[in-house]
Amino acid sequence: ISKPAPAGDAGKVPIRFYIITLAVALLILLPYAFKPSEFGPIISPAEAKTLPAFLPDGWSNFFDKDPIKFWFCGKRSGMLPTEWCGLAFNYSFLLIPPQLWAALALPILLRNPNRFPLLKQVRGIDILPQILIASVSWFLIAHALLFKLHLPNRYTEHSLRIVVAIAATITITVLLDTLINYRLPITNYQSKTFLSLVIAFALFLYPPILKLQDYSFAADSYVVGEVPALYKFLESQPKDITIASIAKEANNIPSFAHRSILVGGQGYALPYHKKYYAQIQQRTLELINAQYSLDLKQVQRFIQTYGVDLWLLDRAAFTLYYVQNNNWMEEFQAKQPIVEKIQQGTVPALSTLLNKCSVFDPELFAVLQASCILKQPKE
Repeated sequence: ISKPAPAGDAGKVPIRFYIITLAVALLILLPYAFKPSEFGPIISPAEAKTLPAFLPDGWSNFFDKDPIKFWFCGKRSGMLPTEWCGLAFNYSFLLIPPQLWAALALPILLRNPNRFPLLKQVRGIDILPQILIASVSWFLIAHALLFKLHLPNRYTEHSLRIVVAIAATITITVLLDTLINYRLPITNYQSKTFLSLVIAFALFLYPPILKLQDYSFAADSYVVGEVPALYKFLESQPKDITIASIAKEANNIPSFAHRSILVGGQGYALPYHKKYYAQIQQRTLELINAQYSLDLKQVQRFIQTYGVDLWLLDRAAFTLYYVQNNNWMEEFQAKQPIVEKIQQGTVPALSTLLNKCSVFDPELFAVLQASCILKQPKE
């Protein structure tokens, strides 16, 4: 059992503790600084600006010309949680989450402790500005060393939610205490309880009001699986299969069907490491070219090269509308040649095998057996 700290030193941590902690952290991280990543070097800002994925309409959009959005509201570049900005931009600046307004009021309350007696019992509140200073500092460093420390937003987004929630709770509690115990002529317990419940009910009205305005609350961004029959079928297949697809639904297969996909779109094609992204790009382009190829031999070579077992197709995959609205093809600049092929009336080889090689037919999709495609005679 450690000895109690001398009077006046309670709560203080010796400077050597910080030095030792920092030294240990540096020793742990040092090998990673000299070991080359298996995913290749990190992309530079200059290189990123040439990729469609980083542009305003890309799925890893980063470089926004609007400085407010770039520095404050960008999903990857901005300082604030995106749902806060969504409320402000889509509805009203006044609809910024009320906890933020309450948190901003806390410094004002702290300047007047005599008017808010409960503040005298608050301890350890210095940790909140310390977290903010650390978060904002790393946010700025991440911008200065862009992409080397991943995304700047990751250093402030979550810490701001936590700090604001704690600060807002303190503010609301202090205000309620002052209102009920010192400002209103309420002396009996029942009246105080009733008033507290009324105020709490008013606070709980905020989420339903947002939902009535068609705004998602809470902003959890959960993906909901919409084709359970497909997931069940794929989950019944061997665990080591590889599924090829450019359908948007392919992104959900690893989570809901627990099976591997050859390549994925948004959420998988992360362009921050050049070697990794080059492989994703190569696989995607070869997959698109094979899916819309007129030559069955090209399709078969693709299957053999990548060891594909199943091929998931949207039923509308060979229509002009589907191709024109496929963001996946847009990201890899593969759309226009396919559009021209369809407009010329050509028939992709894979489209002729939809019925012959299909092993599962949910309403909007077709799952083709790769072994069946390989058995088809080469023309």
